[in-house]
Amino acid sequence: RGVAKFALNSSLETLPTADNLKRWGKRASDLCVICNGQGKQTLNHVFSSCTVSLTQGRFTWRHDSVLKTLSTFLSGKLRDGFQLFVDLTGQDAGGGRIFPQEIIVTNQRPDVVVINAEKRNVIIFELTCPFDSNVDTAHEYKMNKYAALVNDLNISGFVVDLFCVEVTVRGQITKANRARIKSFVLKTTAQRRNVSVDLICRLSRASLLSSFSIFCARNEANWQIDQGIVL
Repeated sequence: RGVAKFALNSSLETLPTADNLKRWGKRASDLCVICNGQGKQTLNHVFSSCTVSLTQGRFTWRHDSVLKTLSTFLSGKLRDGFQLFVDLTGQDAGGGRIFPQEIIVTNQRPDVVVINAEKRNVIIFELTCPFDSNVDTAHEYKMNKYAALVNDLNISGFVVDLFCVEVTVRGQITKANRARIKSFVLKTTAQRRNVSVDLICRLSRASLLSSFSIFCARNEANWQIDQGIVL
């Protein structure tokens, strides 16, 4: 209840954050109560910048909610010969690794790795949930972060596809990111193209609903982490 109104007002920057309430003359202070006034309670602060919210795991919970939605979608849909490893409890390669040791030894943990060992194919999917204005910066950062890993895999004889995808905190997915998701689905599954459209909607919804929960708790000092949203 209230999600549609939340989505509209968040896009118009008219949600009752402290900075808006102060500007509207309804509150004396525009500071965030969760981090004891270390920053102004703007929409960006609530969704992605509050250091206490970050430490409490609010933003990680949203990220993992979107990731679980992707993992659930992929379950049972992979092409023959492909194995799925996800950076979630019970879904990795074991021992705190996302890659099986026989593929590569690395400390890096991309969110999703799909491997066909026989054909020497590795498909990497890295998810970020940035504020809308930070999509390009987040994408460039993740591409650079995994460039060395891709190179090491190439040297070991693997053909690698790297998909760095951004689903914003308000559930927005750019045209470029929609294309990346569709390409990832086509490479890893035998599903028709319209199925990837359904996945895009599910990922968007998971991020939006998670941010709605985070916003509703914007003035609550404590945060109870659950198992995430899977849609």
